[in-house]
Amino acid sequence: MLKENKFIFFIAFLISFSCGHKESPDFYLTNGKLKYKFHDVSTSDVHPNVGDYIALYVELKNTNDSTLYRSNQYSSVDLFYMDSLEMNSILNEGFNQLVSGDSACFYISLETFYNDYLETEMPNYSINEDVEFCFRIVDLFSTKKDFMTKFLSNEQMIIESILDDWNSKKLLVSNYGKIHWIQLNNKGDSLINVGDKVAVFYSCHLHDGELIYKTDSLKPDEFIVGLEGQMIEGFDLLLQHLNYGDHVNVIIPSILAFKQKGGVNGQVPPNVPLIINLEILNAEN
Repeated sequence: MLKENKFIFFIAFLISFSCGHKESPDFYLTNGKLKYKFHDVSTSDVHPNVGDYIALYVELKNTNDSTLYRSNQYSSVDLFYMDSLEMNSILNEGFNQLVSGDSACFYISLETFYNDYLETEMPNYSINEDVEFCFRIVDLFSTKKDFMTKFLSNEQMIIESILDDWNSKKLLVSNYGKIHWIQLNNKGDSLINVGDKVAVFYSCHLHDGELIYKTDSLKPDEFIVGLEGQMIEGFDLLLQHLNYGDHVNVIIPSILAFKQKGGVNGQVPPNVPLIINLEILNAEN
């Protein structure tokens, strides 16, 4: 049960920030009809402003209580950028009601989570269902550099540097969790499914350009998607989010590659991302 002073703050907080109306004893609605509830209310008075970066722990569950996404599955914290409130993101409106240290849940669609939070399209195989987007706001930052200095490891700073380069070139960056890629050709039409046998040409580098592996130029490598033990986890997950005929540049973090031990006979150091140029051949008819 909340202490009396925290309860008073909670009431004042709700009134002063026009959270909309109370739908039930547990849930609230914003003016834009975002349904949410609090788990813990911080005594901080520091609200996210437009242009701020929000560091947060996240867990996404469906109505069957299955975890679909968790921030610490790939990194310690997630980073969310507060766009202008006129950008029509319902998440922006929700975060605008909160302060640093708050724990809450937003009730949104899976498509909204992909579009507004991960900033990517929902995979073709996913069903647009209602999900519970729960989080705790860890801290607020006015610049991305401040966040990186406090939270990011050397590996994450490498990844952010590559992403910044891609974004500066106005390239369209897609992602699944902490796997990021850019399309180098027109996207294929036929989705790769678990159990499919795919043929690929690819090269794998470290961030400094050192070549780790490259397929024979005349003979592609072949994999069964979803079959354990053939390839690193991130490579397998990536294939499940691409189409036949795709040609992409990819960043795979170490947690989904060779982790803390490194690999490939010492060529890959511990805790470094892999940069992969991947070309998927068209499906055989």
